[in-house]
Amino acid sequence: MFTRLTSPGPFYPPQVETIVNTVHYRPQLTDDQHTTAGNLVVEFVDIFALPTREVKQVNFIKFWLSIPPDIVFSKKIHQCPLMQPQ
Repeated sequence: MFTRLTSPGPFYPPQVETIVNTVHYRPQLTDDQHTTAGNLVVEFVDIFALPTREVKQVNFIKFWLSIPPDIVFSKKIHQCPLMQPQ
């Protein structure tokens, strides 16, 4: 398995080939759209991660929800038991 940490980098040709072969496209794409999507994957191959160990946690992103303080959320669980086939 190729990783950015152990191989020469994200654009290492065997790693690029593995990522391109791993990405699946929907059958609704035309041939032109399929080619365009494939080219985008190759161009931005450095944003794809093969193993989970390549995904690093970042601490510079902050996310806040703008929820008014007077909003009350329901605490009741709305779930019914599923039958065996479900």
